[in-house]
Amino acid sequence: MFNKLLLTTALVCTAGSVMAADIGGEITTEIKENAAGDWGATTSFDLGIASMGTAVPAFAAIDLDMNTDGDIELDEWQVGTVVNGDAMISFGDQGNVWIDSEDGSTLADPAMKESIAVKALGAQMAFSWKDIEADVTDIETVAGMYEMNLGYVFLQAAGSYNMDTEEFAIGSRSDYLLDDNIGLGAAVTYDSGSEDIGFEVDAGAYGATVFVNGDQDEMLQNVGGSYTYGFAGIELEAGASYNLDSEELKPTAAVSFNF
Repeated sequence: MFNKLLLTTALVCTAGSVMAADIGGEITTEIKENAAGDWGATTSFDLGIASMGTAVPAFAAIDLDMNTDGDIELDEWQVGTVVNGDAMISFGDQGNVWIDSEDGSTLADPAMKESIAVKALGAQMAFSWKDIEADVTDIETVAGMYEMNLGYVFLQAAGSYNMDTEEFAIGSRSDYLLDDNIGLGAAVTYDSGSEDIGFEVDAGAYGATVFVNGDQDEMLQNVGGSYTYGFAGIELEAGASYNLDSEELKPTAAVSFNF
């Protein structure tokens, strides 16, 4: 069993005074079938501290992985600050800058290592190093994304360029919200390295979500869905995905406790 321990801590910097803080977190256990055909559980612990008042906050996050031997390794980390209340600058091994997806198995998903990222007014920009310990001047990947709301429509457009391989990926997603409980979404990506165009369409209503995805060679590869129910700080989720080629069904279940 591979357990992931996620610890997120927001640090508050103030000018000569200590501000009050809100503390919250979530513990999630997900159960699904692994490659060996056994049912394994992955547990994550998420803790956050947010400042109160008008002070400019700084924040930090660490993502720790715990293996079956009890060894803990640092997976992802991030430090940053918020400027003028609406701009964010962060540095770390903090994932990529990319569009959202429900399943994402047929979509491009460009990787990034340590990076510095800037986010403001719906736009994000990130520069990722090839190996920051070896050469701080060797930028490998440049990525950006823009998000915007147009009434009931939410749009995302993103691009990523690898300066070493000269390969790029682009993606876009649109979501249409019929009301607070019903929504439709669609995403498309292109990866120049694999020359693959991926698609995904999803719909959600009152806690239930369904999706279908594929690529230019086979429009329907996977179908699936999930249902989430929350009560008294507890969130239960059950779902499954089905691969139409391999005829493989992958059910999952998860329970989250919020505090």
